[in-house]
Amino acid sequence: LNPDLADAYNNRGKIKFILGEYEAAINDYDQALSLKPDFASPYHNRGFTRSQLGQYELSLSDYDMAIHLNPYHVQAYLNRGEAKIQLGKYDEAMIDFNKAIRLKPSFPGAYSSRAKAKVCMEQYETSIIDCNTAIQLDPNCFDAYNIRGIAKLRQDQFEPAIADFNEAIQLNPHNAEVYYNRGNAKFVLWGISAANSDYQRALELARSNGNERLITEINQFIQSIYAHVTNEDN
Repeated sequence: LNPDLADAYNNRGKIKFILGEYEAAINDYDQALSLKPDFASPYHNRGFTRSQLGQYELSLSDYDMAIHLNPYHVQAYLNRGEAKIQLGKYDEAMIDFNKAIRLKPSFPGAYSSRAKAKVCMEQYETSIIDCNTAIQLDPNCFDAYNIRGIAKLRQDQFEPAIADFNEAIQLNPHNAEVYYNRGNAKFVLWGISAANSDYQRALELARSNGNERLITEINQFIQSIYAHVTNEDN
């Protein structure tokens, strides 16, 4: 077995990941680790790929190994924290994001990820502060605008939230979640007719990305609105 081939498998796995071939990417990362078990990068990459497949518990074990082998792996702390958010482990996620910030205070993604955890914990004001920091570091930080918008939405600051969602859409017009978020703010302010185009765009993008969770959530929400209107008419 040639340990030098581990880099080749790891790099091919990255390409397969970009192509959306997640299972094939995992196979390559497995090969890399069989050749070089102390190689942090394939553990991190396999963990991130597993996260994309919704295999969050498995991804945690990979991130743990990546960090064990390289305690300064900022991205591993960040992605482990993101996986913990998905598992509802918000306090543990905060520890990972704090560690990432200590290791790299100029990393905007660490602040926006910590802001996301704070939104989940209903710490909206400090979430906005983290988003502001991320935007200062990177004025094109999509996640920071989107998460700041969510924090404002949760505080009934609807028009400021819409302004943030507008900025996020300018940066990434292909993200389904942000259209849904903006639609929710518009719905509260101006009703379903104002929000409907955002909901439809969110559905279109969610279908193209195979985001079944969001498709179901939007459809159920729209159905509940129309059911409520129908009941009022009766």
